[in-house]
Amino acid sequence: MTIPVKIPIGKRFGRLRVLRVVPGKKYGHHRSCICQCDCGTRKDIAVSDLRSGRTTSCGCWLRESAHVRKLEDIAGEKFGRLTAVRRLSENILGSGAAWLCRCDCGKKIKSTVHRLRRGNTKSCGCLKGDRIRELRLRNLTGLRSGRLTAIRRSGDDGHHHTVWECLCDCGKRTRVTGSFLSSAKTRSCGCLKHDITVARNKTHGRSHTPEYIAFHSAKRRCTSNKIRQWKDYGGRGIKFLFKSFPQFFQLLGAKPGPKYSLDRFPNPDGHYEPGNVRWATPEEQASNKGSFYEIAKKKVWARKLRSHGLKQSEIAKQLHVAPRTVRRYLAA
Repeated sequence: MTIPVKIPIGKRFGRLRVLRVVPGKKYGHHRSCICQCDCGTRKDIAVSDLRSGRTTSCGCWLRESAHVRKLEDIAGEKFGRLTAVRRLSENILGSGAAWLCRCDCGKKIKSTVHRLRRGNTKSCGCLKGDRIRELRLRNLTGLRSGRLTAIRRSGDDGHHHTVWECLCDCGKRTRVTGSFLSSAKTRSCGCLKHDITVARNKTHGRSHTPEYIAFHSAKRRCTSNKIRQWKDYGGRGIKFLFKSFPQFFQLLGAKPGPKYSLDRFPNPDGHYEPGNVRWATPEEQASNKGSFYEIAKKKVWARKLRSHGLKQSEIAKQLHVAPRTVRRYLAA
């Protein structure tokens, strides 16, 4: 619940004095006040406008200040390149009385005290033209703007803007207006935007390397039942447990040579997971594959002997393995 705003009766805000408070519709908020101005006018004014100082009168102060500006004599005063000559009988809508001013270039224009005092009008327009001409005549040869280096002038763009031929760091040449070059709005021939986009969308940058092909192939063998090797990998319950290719590459590193391939070691019947993969030669693959078939054969015999009523210790003696290995064979 918001605390209601309390404004004492008779309190003054500039030229305004609070006569009474008009309560709001919710929780008794003081939404507005009936105030009387020193000029005698009564007005309903929002509490927020009074407290912030945005409203200090009924409007009479604004009218009086505008009248003062209208009567202000600025003849002979200098404002930038303009010199006030005399007040004109006409008014400029929303800005007050018009003054005739003479520019240093000899032209005469109309302006108001408000615009001249605030610096909105400093010349007849020649100041902007001189700045443009100064920029056009400025020698930008050798100026660096991002990846661009200005070489020489190359005409204009049809809008009186000087165009410069520039050499990009990538080797390409491009034409850039002098204003865009000096303000660094243009910093390359377009290659910078391309490089930023590529860097933003880049994951690891090794999509077509032998390491990524091996990573992707192993993952498909374990996750896609549409390929021929599925029955020997994913169909047998083998899982691919690497979370990402950077993790895979950080663990295994680059492929040592073209003859190497991905191998599950030391457990050839295990998952593709950290600690159970390596780069192996065809000879190492064959040796590991032979041990795999030997283990598979022992598993079959362990189940057969168990079906004939033999204990795990007796099976372990016949297969020449430890009892815990027999338990693992039977649980697989």
